Amino acid sequence: MDAADKAAVLVEALPYIRAFAGSTVVVKHGGSTMGDPDLAAQFAADVVLLHHLGIRVVIVHGGWPLVSDAMRRQGKEPTFIEGQRVTDAETIEIVREVIAGTINAAVVASINAHGPYASVISVMDCRILRSSPREPGAARGAEPGVLQIIRVGAWAARKPSVARAGGCRMARP
Repeated sequence: MDAADKAAVLVEALPYIRAFAGSTVVVKHGGSTMGDPDLAAQFAADVVLLHHLGIRVVIVHGGWPLVSDAMRRQGKEPTFIEGQRVTDAETIEIVREVIAGTINAAVVASINAHGPYASVISVMDCRILRSSPREPGAARGAEPGVLQIIRVGAWAARKPSVARAGGCRMARP
């Protein structure tokens, strides 16, 4: 990209930079993109750019492909009902290990390679979000007993002030 193209991109972006400067945005970092080092590095660079433009970033990341791999290594096959993972107590522990032990560290390290911008805020440990199991019948064709072990439900913010704390923050399920 030559200088004229870069200038054109900046001119096109300027109204958005003005509109979002000083605000907080939530960015979903999907698990399917985390396995590619080039995409992870570009994601980190984009988050740091937003930070320098005055936009506070809250990252909510995935990682379910890595969780599924870890489950299989422990002899547990992932189960889904209408696209929702069935997450029992044993699976929750695997999720904690993978998300906290592997993914959080990798995302924070990729951002902090540019400077001390990212820190981890654990949704599970800090109780920033809460969820409730889906009501029986919420997943068509599923047995009510199965629905009660689904721990992925409707999330509701409990501490929105965390997002206003400044800097880049990460949240995990």
